Amino acid sequence: MPDIRNGRFGRRLLALVLAAVATLAVGPSPAVGAASASAAPPGSEEVSQTQRGRRLSDGTCRFTESGSGSAGSARSAVTTTVVETAYDAATCTRTTVSRTRTDAVKAATRTDPTAHGTGTASHPAPWTLDLRVAVVDPLGIEVTATDAALEWAPDPQRGLTSRHHSDWNWFTPSGWTRTAHDQHHTNDGISAATDTTGAFRNDVFCLTITTFTNHPLTRVEGRSDGSWRWSHNVDKSGGCNELLHYSRTLTTP
Repeated sequence: MPDIRNGRFGRRLLALVLAAVATLAVGPSPAVGAASASAAPPGSEEVSQTQRGRRLSDGTCRFTESGSGSAGSARSAVTTTVVETAYDAATCTRTTVSRTRTDAVKAATRTDPTAHGTGTASHPAPWTLDLRVAVVDPLGIEVTATDAALEWAPDPQRGLTSRHHSDWNWFTPSGWTRTAHDQHHTNDGISAATDTTGAFRNDVFCLTITTFTNHPLTRVEGRSDGSWRWSHNVDKSGGCNELLHYSRTLTTP
């Protein structure tokens, strides 16, 4: 008897179990506009909207998002989480629910070295920008994810100091593997940026039909005046991709 705990057989069996349980648990995907979400926690703001993606030449539906802002003088961390609650592949349309929470950040000075210079006690604490883009299975498990994070602050000698971090996650127990990845960290003294890319596949999630997710862009950028912007692209394709949905978590200053 094969060992179901390890290897391709075990991953295929686990994928089948997950798909079966998900079907029983969530039933058919709701129509666009018919999704609902639990009540927002105290202190947060909830917004629902419908978005239309872009159809690629191979038929894949790709969703792109971007935004910008300015840190200002107040030190705070604004965290926005966006979850896809319904998806219509025929029209390349989805419904999302976003929740935003603002937390005060204690003022501080930085004294630690940075990736592009050394801070001193006379310099302000860095601003923080962090973007995480994930693909989630029907059980709520993040199966693939890319993360781009940036800390930056003006510097009188160098113009701008910065720290960069790129990260990738994929859920190996159900058969996901990473097939490609890259990172780009830049600082020209005026702006600094972190860009993370990744591609993933699963050969057992949908029996013999391979499932793909692609994160070609997860990018954050900060400038010496405190302004910032972010953007990302993500798409899914292949077998049973309609069982997967997207989520995004963005923390801004």
